[in-house]
Amino acid sequence: MDNIELRLLRSLIDRKVYLDCVDIFKPESFSEDLEGVAETIQEVHAEFSSGVDLDVVNEYMLTKKVSTTSKKLLMTELISKIEQVEPVEIEVARKFIFNLAKRSLRLEALNALAR
Repeated sequence: MDNIELRLLRSLIDRKVYLDCVDIFKPESFSEDLEGVAETIQEVHAEFSSGVDLDVVNEYMLTKKVSTTSKKLLMTELISKIEQVEPVEIEVARKFIFNLAKRSLRLEALNALAR
């Protein structure tokens, strides 16, 4: 997991940043562990129009998406790491999220060709 991925997820908690990046934001673009957090951020923003913060994301994830104790501990640890990093500006977030999405699409295409 890259520090930039943590910073991007921290930035995406902000509704303004999320709405600016929603057209290119793909949870599957993030590393395996962070994909679940990214999906939850997307779901929380779809369900609530305001009041979204990391505590809401964590609680939503723990009550609706995660069932095992070990997975809950991992997700809580990831949220804690995200909380400790600084968010990036909208322009930076958009550029890096676009690059992550592009990389993800290339990998999907290569896997399809390999099959």
